[in-house]
Amino acid sequence: MRTRILFTAVCAEVFLIGSASVRAQVIVLPENPTPIEKTAGATLQDELFRISGKTLPIVSETEAPKPRKTPYLFYVGETRAAAKVHSGAWSVDEILISPVKGGMVLTGHPTRGPLYAVNTLIEEGYGVRWWTSTESDYPSRPVLPVPEMYLSYAPPLKIREASILDAYDADFRVRLRGNAVSRIRWATENPRYIPEEKGGCHRLLFFEGRKSAFHSFFEILPPKEHFEAHPEWYSMIGGERVAKQLCLTNREMEAAFIMETLRLLRMHPEVDFISISQNDWRGACECEACKALEAATGGVPSGPMVHFVNHVAEAVEREFPHVTVETFAYQYTKEAPKNVKPRRNVLIRLCDIECPFSMPLETADHPAAENFRQNLADWTALAPGQVFVWDYVTDFRNYLLPHPNLLNLGPNLRFFTRSGAIGVFQQGDTCSGAGELAPLRLWLLSHLLWNPSLNDRVLIEEFVRGYYGEAAAKGILRYISLVNEPPAAGNIPVRCYHTDCSGWMQPATIVAAAQALDAAAEAALASGEPFAARVRRETLSSRHAILLHWDACRAFCKAQKIPWTWGETRQDAAKAWIADCRSFGVRTTRESTAEGAPERFKEQCRILLAKTDNQ
Repeated sequence: MRTRILFTAVCAEVFLIGSASVRAQVIVLPENPTPIEKTAGATLQDELFRISGKTLPIVSETEAPKPRKTPYLFYVGETRAAAKVHSGAWSVDEILISPVKGGMVLTGHPTRGPLYAVNTLIEEGYGVRWWTSTESDYPSRPVLPVPEMYLSYAPPLKIREASILDAYDADFRVRLRGNAVSRIRWATENPRYIPEEKGGCHRLLFFEGRKSAFHSFFEILPPKEHFEAHPEWYSMIGGERVAKQLCLTNREMEAAFIMETLRLLRMHPEVDFISISQNDWRGACECEACKALEAATGGVPSGPMVHFVNHVAEAVEREFPHVTVETFAYQYTKEAPKNVKPRRNVLIRLCDIECPFSMPLETADHPAAENFRQNLADWTALAPGQVFVWDYVTDFRNYLLPHPNLLNLGPNLRFFTRSGAIGVFQQGDTCSGAGELAPLRLWLLSHLLWNPSLNDRVLIEEFVRGYYGEAAAKGILRYISLVNEPPAAGNIPVRCYHTDCSGWMQPATIVAAAQALDAAAEAALASGEPFAARVRRETLSSRHAILLHWDACRAFCKAQKIPWTWGETRQDAAKAWIADCRSFGVRTTRESTAEGAPERFKEQCRILLAKTDNQ
């Protein structure tokens, strides 16, 4: 069977010595297994059945046969066998896979470790690939081999969330080793929380008003309820009290805010995070007290913010010691303050929204990237072990356009981790379900969140060959190169909000990229309909770029004597593209809520069809 070393980080040691075929195997659980250990045992049984067609018995350790040549024993969880090869405390989500006499130990941190160890064995030991929530590859092994594998690994990122629509499936999120679930406003469905018997997840308190877990100031103290009676609770802008943000030095407001925060937490004992964060627009308070506190804390608006959040967090800790209070370093609060530090139960969520994602953030010669690097360094120095990065990994104005960040996802995650981030939230396509290379992006990001040291280029090629098929791989890899490497991306800054390819993708590149995906779609037919359909879905991106740059691309092809294969008229090509979007379940091409997605997609289609066809 094929084996490979996946984990190469300093904190992981992997030895794949070989494999041995055995006639009988047994899954062994502790005498009183925890829910996660029961799930891990049942998962191992089910996955091995799918590989071999054989159902392995599950027994307690006292019922297990004596270790000998056969049967082979899989010790799952905190068994006595596990205690012989590990002692002491576990790091968050740490796993251990270790050969022992007559079998193998699969264990780890008691919250999720045993299940993560089982899934790691299935994926890396047996070669199973879970590409999406509904698509996977299982090798057929009638004689079930047992890889002799040793792995001790603790992920450097303690909080891991790839917010892409397919990850909203709880079982798939477990397989991807994501351990946090946030509910954001711009999503066409709500993510499913991971049940406790599958390890659970970090859960943020959800605010019903905005349909989000974030930007909570007005969720906790809405102006429609309080502004008339207490305008002084809200920000002063240009000498007047207006409902932009809160006045963070007003102690009466603070007391009311804390009281409401505690009330909400009492209503939701299941959460372990709450976001105490600014509204999603500018408007920091300019009153005399707030400006004085700014001046005393480095002259930046994050000073009053941290000061206020610390007061809330102190009250939260007294009643809810397990709850972490997080806040944003975002837009006007992105610069770290001085003379005030976040409390021990406060997490800083630093956002990189202004950055150029077509360049690696660690080395990009661009003012926004330089500022982000400085902000990240300052926050991690101020609050080591308390900084979390919110990263933006798609084009929010058009999920279905080429987006030149794919080859920077790995370098950026490694940069975040080396800089001291303890968690990353990757905000991607939570709306359309068919954004550019969305299955690849989710699979790649999830593997990198678990182990940032992995070679992202190797992972990309593995996914392309495995999911889209060997026949289509050449064309898709060429498309990735055309979009993500010079001259298309090059040193041109492309942020996460672009409506077309103007300014960074020339007609020659748009045409070449479309040709590459069309060739991949044609080649995929030889691999069968499932592969062909997967590649046809990806042509939505290149065809959309053609539609948006129709005249320039057509003129280029005419001048270069390149055959035009995308429709006689732009109107007909647009209708065909819209029909294919609907067949692939596209809900919207840009950020939208579940309620607004259908009408927004209709409007986007109307705009596309209304564009003049200047042939």
